[in-house]
Amino acid sequence: MPNRNIKAERVRFGYNQEYVASKLNISKTTYNLKENGKREFTENEMRILSKLFGKTLDELFFN
Repeated sequence: MPNRNIKAERVRFGYNQEYVASKLNISKTTYNLKENGKREFTENEMRILSKLFGKTLDELFFN
Protein backbone atom coordinates (compact mmCIF):
# COMPACT_ATOMS: atom_id res chain seq x y z
CA MET A 1 0.00 0.00 0.00
CA PRO A 2 1.67 3.22 -1.14
CA ASN A 3 0.23 5.34 1.66
CA ARG A 4 2.41 3.48 4.14
CA ASN A 5 5.38 4.99 2.35
CA ILE A 6 3.90 8.46 2.83
CA LYS A 7 3.37 7.97 6.55
CA ALA A 8 6.83 6.44 6.98
CA GLU A 9 8.48 9.36 5.18
CA ARG A 10 6.43 11.91 7.10
CA VAL A 11 7.48 10.35 10.40
CA ARG A 12 11.10 10.00 9.26
CA PHE A 13 11.24 13.72 8.48
CA GLY A 14 9.53 14.60 11.77
CA TYR A 15 6.58 16.26 10.04
CA ASN A 16 3.10 16.18 11.51
CA GLN A 17 0.00 15.73 9.39
CA GLU A 18 -0.92 19.39 9.70
CA TYR A 19 2.42 20.49 8.23
CA VAL A 20 2.19 18.15 5.24
CA ALA A 21 -1.46 19.10 4.69
CA SER A 22 -0.44 22.77 4.56
CA LYS A 23 2.15 21.98 1.88
CA LEU A 24 -0.61 20.30 -0.16
CA ASN A 25 -3.03 23.16 0.54
CA ILE A 26 -5.63 20.78 1.98
CA SER A 27 -7.12 20.36 5.46
CA LYS A 28 -5.54 18.07 8.02
CA THR A 29 -8.71 15.97 7.97
CA THR A 30 -8.49 15.49 4.20
CA TYR A 31 -4.80 14.66 4.48
CA ASN A 32 -5.54 12.10 7.18
CA LEU A 33 -8.10 10.40 4.93
CA LYS A 34 -5.57 10.27 2.09
CA GLU A 35 -2.70 9.02 4.25
CA ASN A 36 -4.97 6.29 5.62
CA GLY A 37 -6.04 5.17 2.16
CA LYS A 38 -9.64 6.34 2.33
CA ARG A 39 -9.04 8.87 -0.45
CA GLU A 40 -6.55 9.08 -3.29
CA PHE A 41 -3.80 11.67 -3.64
CA THR A 42 -4.14 13.75 -6.79
CA GLU A 43 -1.36 13.73 -9.35
CA ASN A 44 -0.30 17.21 -8.26
CA GLU A 45 -0.28 16.20 -4.59
CA MET A 46 1.86 13.20 -5.45
CA ARG A 47 4.38 15.47 -7.16
CA ILE A 48 4.48 17.84 -4.17
CA LEU A 49 5.00 14.94 -1.77
CA SER A 50 7.80 13.47 -3.87
CA LYS A 51 9.61 16.81 -3.81
CA LEU A 52 8.94 17.28 -0.09
CA PHE A 53 10.47 13.89 0.72
CA GLY A 54 13.19 13.96 -1.96
CA LYS A 55 11.98 10.81 -3.69
CA THR A 56 10.81 10.00 -7.18
CA LEU A 57 7.14 9.25 -7.75
CA ASP A 58 8.06 5.60 -8.32
CA GLU A 59 10.03 5.37 -5.09
CA LEU A 60 7.32 6.99 -3.04
CA PHE A 61 4.16 5.59 -4.54
CA PHE A 62 4.94 2.50 -6.56
CA ASN A 63 7.60 0.54 -4.66
